[in-house]
Parts: sequence; C-alpha cells; structure tokens
Amino acid sequence: MSAASRGLISRFRFLSLDSTRAFQSFSRAGFSSSTEAALSEEDHDHGGGWIIEAKPKIMTPSSRRTGAIGIKCGMTALWDKWGKRVPISLLWLDDNIVSQVKTMEKEGITSLQ
Repeated sequence: MSAASRGLISRFRFLSLDSTRAFQSFSRAGFSSSTEAALSEEDHDHGGGWIIEAKPKIMTPSSRRTGAIGIKCGMTALWDKWGKRVPISLLWLDDNIVSQVKTMEKEGITSLQ
C-alpha cells in the first residue's frame, strides 16, 4: 500500500463533493483563531454532520498538534530481553516533527519521539 499525502486525500474528497453547495467559513469556539472550518448549509439545516475542509499550514514553534493521523503500513515483531515476541504496527505519519531522539545509552532504547 502506498502512502498518500493528507493534502492529496483532502483534494480528492473536496472534488467529490457537490460543487453547487454553498460553504461558509467560521471560527469555532475552543479552537485558535487561525482554525477555520467550512460548513455545508444543507448539512447544518437538516441535522447532518460537519464537513471540515483541510487547509495546509506551516508548523511554527508556537503551533500545537493535538493528535496524530497515521496510515498503517504493516506489522512486524520485536523480541524483549526474555525472548518473548512482541507484535508491533508500523505507522506512516505525514508532516511529523521529531522532538526527541532516544538513544540506547540514555534511555535504553533507540527511538524517535
């Protein structure tokens, strides 16, 4: 399975929507003022779901990521110090910023955070 960019997926989703719908931009309470979402009037009036339009932005030192969206690429296994097999999932995360590099000397494991 090849990994696709979030921007590419959102563009396909946007193109698949009915182009006659009118979208309104608004800021939602509880989010920063730079967070905007597009709401379809038709869905809002009939109690339907929200349609949020993805808008790519540059991550700055003051930006916050409240979660992560990943695509499962596959599975493999690692073994602990007693020889027990531990299954792990491999995830692909787009636009990820490395905040810490864990080394065997300091933390006892090699990983990125």
